[in-house]
Amino acid sequence: MKKYILLLFTVTLLISCEDTSTQHTAQLMQLENLIRTPGYSWFDIEYKAYEPNQQILDEIKNNFDPQIHKFLVFLKPACSCPGTHKLFPAFVKGSDLSGIPDANIEYYSMRSNRDSYPYSELFTLKELPAFIILKNGKPVYSVTDTMLTKTTIDYELDPNFPVELFIEDALKNY
Repeated sequence: MKKYILLLFTVTLLISCEDTSTQHTAQLMQLENLIRTPGYSWFDIEYKAYEPNQQILDEIKNNFDPQIHKFLVFLKPACSCPGTHKLFPAFVKGSDLSGIPDANIEYYSMRSNRDSYPYSELFTLKELPAFIILKNGKPVYSVTDTMLTKTTIDYELDPNFPVELFIEDALKNY
């Protein structure tokens, strides 16, 4: 019996000595590398399936200024939420077809929204995925926050809801 108590005490001591406060850091990744990682195997299917609104894409082209606008995309691999599976490929396709230069989009892969990440002094990530639009280096719009607060019902009813509508709104009005 004493052996079991000693063993239990030792195991408890070892477990309590583990550092559970390890801080993870968001990883800046090139889009091509990101979508080829195992957690994003669904990307190509969703990208091909999404049909953006051409009229809105034209508005994005007219309002996007590579000198002042930048997009930040924060993602969690293997997340099965619609935000990652639907919004991320839709965002990428919309930005591709709008001609937004790769240099104006940063993609970060994260384990959770509690990871350390660049720009944390400018805004707090509440959930992943997160799509933030910067203007002159300052955050002016969160695509996901706006979608979640204003259009959750519409988006749930129509998985092809035009994500580019929010990008166009941000570029035009903020």
